[in-house]
Amino acid sequence: MMLFTIHTALEDIEKYRRELTLLTFQRELANLDESKDSERSMSQIIAFSYAKEKLALRFYINDYEGRILILFILIVFVTLFIRSLKNRLHTEAALAGDFKGQLALRHPFLSAIVIVTSLYQFVFIDPPFIFSFVLWSASAVCLSFIFRNYITRFWMLFWICMIALFLAASFDNMILQASETERTWVLSLAAVGAAYGIFLLLSKQRKELKEKSLIYFIAFVVLAESASIVANYLGRYNLSKTLLISGYSGVIIAILFLWTVRMINEILGITSSTYKHADKKLFFINFEKLGDKVPVIFYYFLVAGWLILISRHSYAFKQIVTPFNDFLTSERTLGDYTFSINGLFIFLLILICSMLLSRLISFFASEPSATEQDEHGSNKVSLGSWLLLIRILIISVGIFLAFAASGIPLDKITIILGALGVGIGLGLQGLVNNLVSGLIIAFEKPVNVGDTIEVNDKPGTMKSIGFRSSVVTMADGACLIIPNGDLLSQHLVNWTMGKNIKRLSITVGVAYGTDLEKVKILVYDILKKDSRILKNPAPQVLAKEFNASSIDFDIFFWVYHGKEMPFAKSDVITQIDTVFKSENIIIPMPQQEVTIHTPDSRSNDNTKN
Repeated sequence: MMLFTIHTALEDIEKYRRELTLLTFQRELANLDESKDSERSMSQIIAFSYAKEKLALRFYINDYEGRILILFILIVFVTLFIRSLKNRLHTEAALAGDFKGQLALRHPFLSAIVIVTSLYQFVFIDPPFIFSFVLWSASAVCLSFIFRNYITRFWMLFWICMIALFLAASFDNMILQASETERTWVLSLAAVGAAYGIFLLLSKQRKELKEKSLIYFIAFVVLAESASIVANYLGRYNLSKTLLISGYSGVIIAILFLWTVRMINEILGITSSTYKHADKKLFFINFEKLGDKVPVIFYYFLVAGWLILISRHSYAFKQIVTPFNDFLTSERTLGDYTFSINGLFIFLLILICSMLLSRLISFFASEPSATEQDEHGSNKVSLGSWLLLIRILIISVGIFLAFAASGIPLDKITIILGALGVGIGLGLQGLVNNLVSGLIIAFEKPVNVGDTIEVNDKPGTMKSIGFRSSVVTMADGACLIIPNGDLLSQHLVNWTMGKNIKRLSITVGVAYGTDLEKVKILVYDILKKDSRILKNPAPQVLAKEFNASSIDFDIFFWVYHGKEMPFAKSDVITQIDTVFKSENIIIPMPQQEVTIHTPDSRSNDNTKN
C-alpha cells in the first residue's frame, strides 16, 4: 500500500508539473496595478515556504550523503595539492607577489571549494533549488575573498552587487505563494538588475575586464530582468520569477565557471612547468605554447555546463533529458549477454578514472627530483617504495568495479584469462617475467624509489619502479631504463640499505725521519673537525709500510652519505697538505735515477740525472 501511495503521488506531481509548464506563458494573476493581496499574510507564506525548503534539503542530503562526503574529500585533496604546489613555488622563489598568473595559489582552500564545487555539482541528480543555492552561494563567497585586492574596485563592487541580488532573488524564488508584496519585491529586484546591467554595458570600465566574455552574460541579465518586469506586470507570475532567478543565477554561475576554468588552466600550467620529467603527456596540452591562454575546449565545456545548470530546474529540461536517459538505460541483448549503453559508459569511465588516478600518483609521487631527494629524502622514499603496489591495487579495484557496475558477469573474466594464458605460453614469457619481477621488487623491496645504487659500477638513484621496467637516474643526469627481470638477475649494489654511509681511504707518505705519532695526531684532528665524517665507526690512521722514499699511511673514515664522498675526500686531502706544510712535514715526491748510455762512446762514464 505504501509503494502504491508513493507511486500515485509521483504521478500526481508529474501531472502538476506538466500542467504548470503548459501554463508558463499564460496569465495566472491580474495585472500588477490591479492585483489584490493574498488571503494569507506574508509571514505565513514565508513560514510555510521555509518549512518546505528545509524538508526538501534534509531529504536530499540523506539520499545523497555518500556523494556529499566525496565532495568534502575532494575539496581536502585539491586543497593539499594546491598548497603543496604553492610551497614548491615558494621554495623555488617562483611565487609571484601579486599572484599574477597564480591566482589559484592565493588561497588554496577557497580555490579548492570553487573548483570542486563547480565541477562536482553535475554529479547530483535533480537537486532541489535550495541545494544548488547552497553550493552556488558558498562558491561565490569564496571567490569574493580570492578576488579581494586582485580585480579593480569597480568590478569588485559589481561582483558584490550581483551576489546580493542573487541572494535576494533566490530567497524570493523559494516563496511558494504569490502576493502583492512579493510581486512588488520581484519587480524591484528585476528593475535594479536591468538598470545596473545597462549601466555596465555602457560604462567605459569594460576595458578593465580580465574575462571579456563576461559582457555577454551581463547582456543576458539585462534581457532576463527586463522580460521579468513585463511578465510580472502582465500577471505571468511564474514566468516572471523564472526569468528573475535565471538572470542572476546565470551571471553568478557564468563568473564561477569562467574563473574555475581560469584557475584550472593556471594549476595545470604551473604543474606542467614545475614537475620537470618525462611524463609530460599526463595533461595532453602543451602549456609552453599556450602561455596564459585558456584552451578553447574549456570554454565549450563552460557554455554546455552553464546551459545545463540554468535549465536543469525546469520541467522542460526534464522532458528533453528523459528520452535520452531512457535510451541509455534501456537493456539490450546480444546472445546470452544483456547490457545497456549506460553500463558500457560506466565501464569505460571507471577504467579511465582508475588509469588516470594511477598516473596521477605516479606523476606526483614516484619521480622526485634530485633537490627533493636531498631535502626530503626519507619522506619521499616511504611512498615511493609502496607506489607500485598502490598503482596495482587502484587498477585492480578499478577493473573489478568496472565489471560490477556495468553488469558484466565476472565469470566472463575466466575466458579472458584463458586467452591470456595461451598468449603467455606462445611468446610473452619475457613480458611476464618483467611483470612478476616488478611484483617481487614491490614486495621484497631489495631496492626502493630514492635508493642510491650502482649499476655496472656506475652510481645512480632509483627514480621509479614500474610494471615492466624501472628508471635509474645516473650521476651524469642520464636516465637508464632497466627491465625488472634484469634488475633482479644482475649484481646490484644498494648503498641505501647500508644507511647510505660509505668508507673512504686515502694513502699519504711522509719522509723518513718524521715523527710518526705527530702525523697521526694531526690527521686525527683534521678528521674530527669535519662534520661529514662519522664518529662511529671511528676514523683510523694506520702506518702501512716502508716505501722506497717514504713511510706510507692509510687513512680510513666513513661519511654520512655517498654523495658527500668526493667533496669530503677532496677537503681532507687539501687540509692534510696545508697542515703538513705548516708543521714542516715533508711529503716526498717520487724519485727515480735515469742512466743514459751513448751507443758511440766506449767510455764507462755515466750521466746521472
